[in-house]
Amino acid sequence: MRHEDATRIRDALRDPYAVCDALGLISEGRGRTWFADNARSLRVLCPWHDERTGSCSVSVGEDGTIRAHCFGCKAGGDVLSLVAAVHRLDPRRDFVRVLDIAASLAGIAAPVSRASLPRWETTRPVRRAAPEPPVDVVDDTINRVTHVFRESAPVSRSPVAMEYLRARKLDGDARACSWFALPRETRALDMLRHDLIEHIGQDAWMRSGMAWPSGVFDPRWAGRLVVPWEAPNGAVEYLVGRVLDASGPRYLGLKDRSPRWPFGSGNLTELSGPETSVVIVEGAIDAVSCDLLCARRGLDCIALAIPGVDAWRDAWADLAQGRHAIVGLDADKAGALHATRIKESLALVALSVTVREPANGKDWNELLCTEAA
Repeated sequence: MRHEDATRIRDALRDPYAVCDALGLISEGRGRTWFADNARSLRVLCPWHDERTGSCSVSVGEDGTIRAHCFGCKAGGDVLSLVAAVHRLDPRRDFVRVLDIAASLAGIAAPVSRASLPRWETTRPVRRAAPEPPVDVVDDTINRVTHVFRESAPVSRSPVAMEYLRARKLDGDARACSWFALPRETRALDMLRHDLIEHIGQDAWMRSGMAWPSGVFDPRWAGRLVVPWEAPNGAVEYLVGRVLDASGPRYLGLKDRSPRWPFGSGNLTELSGPETSVVIVEGAIDAVSCDLLCARRGLDCIALAIPGVDAWRDAWADLAQGRHAIVGLDADKAGALHATRIKESLALVALSVTVREPANGKDWNELLCTEAA
């Protein structure tokens, strides 16, 4: 059955440009990071290795399906391999997850092996199971990393990062101003690495998801705004890096890790009562923006951000247990596609679920900026 699912999904993904755009491999203003070879082929930054100039060819093969091949590291494969590489998944171990993501990109039904099961089998039993890998439960590496970042890389020391927050109308928000900004210069980044190793140890540094196998900082983190994602107990368990220029993918997560909780989970537990509504949005920037907009309107809401439109976990619906919930994804095709699935998941536990889009702009930060202007 999985073989049939894979074939069906590959056949539905035949436009290299549309696939690369959906995977975040091309966007406006990224400079020489992707190239158009012809109408059926382009080159992008390789998702298998770090580089500054795109050398990974994504094209239509002889069978009409998408093929990827990097002329730098020689890695490659079909469109499912490309999806797995971008999302840092193992094509074999995480095969079902890869199929789910690829099906979402294609806008078709999820793999039959899961979608055809009765509703009660695909919701409650799966949602009640702990989704976290054991290593994340006991490993406090990322929380310890953030202690070093607070001392050595606060966002306030980076004029570029602070200008970014000002442009997003977030420079007056205490939460955003507690984020981090990593240095762009190689020497400064290496000094930060030495600080990290001194405080958390070499083994923990290698497990952090920010180190290359050689032990140096993964250069893709250089110059990024770094946003900590907290668990309900307040411990930081994940980091997301936001690029501040046109060099590299817009967002970068920790290698071999994934967020166990949506951004904002700590606020929901500490600052709210059962009457507080939950708003599901995309990304930390939108979560903070939504919180600010709600506060200005006197609305008792807290935004929870998922790391990507296709990254929702059914187990996260439990955070809306006994509350009113709002699905507030971006006002685009992808947001509309995934809003229904998230709404159905929340409807199992929430008092009510509605779907809302920003009144003006694509997302909540655009609305925040529009109102500020």
